[in-house]
This record gives sequence, C-alpha cells and structure tokens, in this order.
Amino acid sequence: MIDYEGLKNILKAHPAACAILDYANGKRDYKEISKLTKIHKTKVSTILRKAFNLNLLEKKEGLYKKTKEFKPINVKKLVKDSGINNTQQSEIKTKRKSKRNLTTVGIKKEIKEYLVNHYYIIEHPFAPDKKLKISKADIEIAAAKLFEYLDADFELEQLKTLSLRFYESFAHYWGCNRYKKDEQINAFSSLVKNFEPFVKKVAAIKSRNVSLGKKSLNNETISNAMTFTSDIDKHQEDYWKDKDIKEACIRIVYPYRHKEAHEARDYFPYQMEKIVFYMFAAIIFICLDKPNP
Repeated sequence: MIDYEGLKNILKAHPAACAILDYANGKRDYKEISKLTKIHKTKVSTILRKAFNLNLLEKKEGLYKKTKEFKPINVKKLVKDSGINNTQQSEIKTKRKSKRNLTTVGIKKEIKEYLVNHYYIIEHPFAPDKKLKISKADIEIAAAKLFEYLDADFELEQLKTLSLRFYESFAHYWGCNRYKKDEQINAFSSLVKNFEPFVKKVAAIKSRNVSLGKKSLNNETISNAMTFTSDIDKHQEDYWKDKDIKEACIRIVYPYRHKEAHEARDYFPYQMEKIVFYMFAAIIFICLDKPNP
C-alpha cells in the first residue's frame, strides 16, 4: 500500500526528489545518484532514506530500488496532478515571503522542524563512512538549548543582538530563492557569520567567563563551549578523518565563519548547503554537550 501523503510530503519538501527517485533502479547507491543528478550526496541520502522508510524503496547492499508497488507510479505526473510544481519560481517566492513574515516563535518552530527532519543521522564530514545517529528526543533537547543560549541576556554589546541576527538570517536563508544565486549567497553569508559569535557566547555562559565572548574563535574558546581535544588550526583532511564526528563538524565550518558574500561567488549551491548542514550539526553537538563545571 503506497503512502501517497508521505510521498507528496517528500516531493513538496525536496524539489530534487523526483529526479533522485527516478534513478533508484537497484543498480545505484546514493553516491552515484548524487553524481548523476549533480545534487549533494547528503541531500540525496536524506531523500532516499525517507522514501525507504515509507516503503517506497528497497535497499540491498547499499543499492536503492523502487518497490513493486511504487514502480508503476508516474512520479512526474503525480507532481503535476497534485499541484506541487516545486520547480516553479512562483511557489518559491511564496515560500520565501511566508518565511520572512514569520514571528520569532514561528522561526523557532521552523528551526526545530529543520533539525528534527535533517539531523537524525550525521555523516563524518571528512570520512563519510562514519555516521552518528541522534534520537529525536536529543534533537529536541538541542533545539531548546539553542534557543536558551540565543535568548540569554548578555552584557557584551557585540553579542546582545545575536539572537535577532540568528533568527532573521535563518529565515532569510531558508526562504531565499535558490534560482537566484546572488540571493542565496547573501543569505548563506549572513547565516554562517553567526557561528563564531554563537560559539563564543556559549563558551562564556558555560565557563561563566564573559571575557571569552571578546576573544577570537580558537581552541580555548571552542573547548569551553564543548568537549574538544583537536587542534582547530589543522587543515589537513587526513588529520580530521580520525577525529570525532563532533569535532570534525566544528572544523569544516571554521574556515567559512567570516565569509563575505563577494568571497562566496564561486561556491556551488550544494557547497553552501553542506556548510550550513554541518554548522547546525556542530550547534547540536555544542548544545548537547554538558556544561563546564
């Protein structure tokens, strides 16, 4: 029995889902489908897993194949008949407008839903074969802690407006028009620039040391925000392949924390999506880490 509502939800949430599901013929894994569709493997893997959980796909030795019930269904026709039409700019503009009109409460709800729906499995950014599962309960705890840290009163002037900047930049990025590269780049730059002040604020709160909020993002600051034993300045991939997933997520975002829009001109959309994905993965790990004594 096909879960049509579940299938429609996948197609609505992911404009690329139709193309990805078409390539699930029992001969390809998510990496090969990623290459064929030119869509980042993290997104491809997410869509395939959701379809698998709805019993739309079978999986054998890492290869995805449509089930007998799902195979006869014309997905493209379903998209058209259902009025989903994810590829049309008109819908994207409507989405963007609705996101920007959200209140802080609404944005928090969107952030929580984003985390719950995308972070139940996190791949190691430098060694994709290593994965970490996170329960829905833990993700919800992390979301609550994220809002607690963002909304906490703080005496340093440069961190007082962090919560406002964070919520607005998330709404901007989540609702931006992906068909307009300039808009996505600007939204991306605004969002990732919140990473450093967030880590510094958490470090200051956990250590009860306000001065950490003034320092640069370095090993000392990070280790006060979460358990961290690596050297953040090491840039060699081989060094990070053997490190904990939690620490590797911090490192992959680290070089991008000051990126201005003009510096991100050459980035492909999937690169920006990947950086944002790991930024929130790092935030989840920071929020789940126990406070310093």
